Parts: sequence; structure tokens; C-alpha cells
Amino acid sequence: MTATKIKKSSSLYVRELTTKYKTLNTERIHVSDPGKVANFIREQIGEENREHFSVLGINTKNVVVIYHNVSIGTVDQSIVHPREVFTAALLSGCSGIIVTHNHPSGIVAPSKQDIEVTRRISEAGKVMGIPLVDHIIVGFDNPEYYSMKENGYL
Repeated sequence: MTATKIKKSSSLYVRELTTKYKTLNTERIHVSDPGKVANFIREQIGEENREHFSVLGINTKNVVVIYHNVSIGTVDQSIVHPREVFTAALLSGCSGIIVTHNHPSGIVAPSKQDIEVTRRISEAGKVMGIPLVDHIIVGFDNPEYYSMKENGYL
């Protein structure tokens, strides 16, 4: 296979992959408002009784442009690895990310695992040049949210 054919097929493959990530063209969500992000996530997840871990990709104007549900776990945990978290952001050309997940218990305080995952994702983002802007936790039937940035973890 020639270099031209490899380049053409590679770009088609990347374009095909990026179409599976939901592009947001409804209400524009700005990252300076974690409450808006929390409300958006509650709308996406609904009344689920399992943890959903999602990534929101932002553009250079700090506006959310993609949403991707990375993992659906159990009632008290979800499996998350930075590799899966950054896939959507890389393929969509995002300049930063916000990660979110829900606690079906309704308690929005982070666990030790939540703090560790935030640290790992933040470190990976620094290496790749795609910073983790925030990690927001929402709870079922709870209007509150927990922002790792607002609470000094980022």
C-alpha cells in the first residue's frame, strides 16, 4: 500500500470514528458554569441506578462541543482509564475536557477512587496537551453537584 493510500484511508477512519461522538449543537454550555454542566449530565443520565462516567470536550473558547459516555458501571463504581477518556477529545480536536459521573446514592462527595481517577486523568491531559478542566459529580434526585475544580483538586 502506498503512503497516499494509507493517508487517505487513515483520515477516513478517523472521520468515521469521530461521528460516533455526539456533537452538541443545542444550548451552548460554557465551562465557567459547572452548574450548567451538572444539569446537562442529569438530563443525559436520567434516573439511572448505575454509575455513568462521561467526558465533555471543549473548544478553544471553553464551550462544550462533544459529549461521550465512556463507561457504565455498577451501583457504586465504574471502570475508567485515561485512554478511553481522551479518545473522543483526540478524535474531535478538543482543546480540553470536563469529566463527569453520577453517584446513584445521591451523595455527591467524592470517594478516594474519584480523587485518584481525577489525578490520573489530569496528569495524562497535561502530557497530551488536553487539560482536564473539571470533574463534576452529580447525584440521583439531588440538585447539588461536586466540582473538583471548585474544591481545590484541580
